[in-house]
Amino acid sequence: MRSGDAGEVRHYTAALVAADHTHQIVGEAPRVGLVYVEPESDAGQRLLTRLDGRGILDLGERAATLQASFMSPSHPPGDDSLGQRAEAAVATLVDTGPVVPRLDRRVAEAVRVLHQARGEYPASDVLARRLGCSVGRFRHLFRQQVGIGYRSYLLWLRLGVAAEELLRSASLTTAAHAAGFADSAHLTRTFRRMFGLAPSQAPPFVS
Repeated sequence: MRSGDAGEVRHYTAALVAADHTHQIVGEAPRVGLVYVEPESDAGQRLLTRLDGRGILDLGERAATLQASFMSPSHPPGDDSLGQRAEAAVATLVDTGPVVPRLDRRVAEAVRVLHQARGEYPASDVLARRLGCSVGRFRHLFRQQVGIGYRSYLLWLRLGVAAEELLRSASLTTAAHAAGFADSAHLTRTFRRMFGLAPSQAPPFVS
């Protein structure tokens, strides 16, 4: 995996990558398991604390445990237990993790509002006024506690909405509009930039 746009390529059997950290998976492997964790969740906050400011943390010592919980040969990718196995893999990393403080009430309320908005997300200045703080303070708090900027977080939420639509067998155009993208091309470009491949290349998504 390469850290940053032009960093040195290092070999990992398992790794933890910080939210919004630019990286690239290179080379080939028979199977690769990727688990995305909401950074504001309890597990996400514990993982951010474990990273301690690093972009990538080598988890080689936990590789066997992670593979056993997530990539069992008896459960092929795409089966019904995929979500449960992903949660089990994350649990192996946070079961002995540090206790983290609760989110600031304004950040917690912002996250609640955004998850309910589903595709129609307020600008940061609008949300900041609603929460009773300056937009600068709100943006600082959000990035500090969630580990990702407000705009990047909105993009993550939009991709989540699009992914849910695609999992329901919606067309790319329908998924794009539901998530607030201009069109299917906009969704595809964003998906490729964030994940390194087009939606049609990411099972079980279909175009």
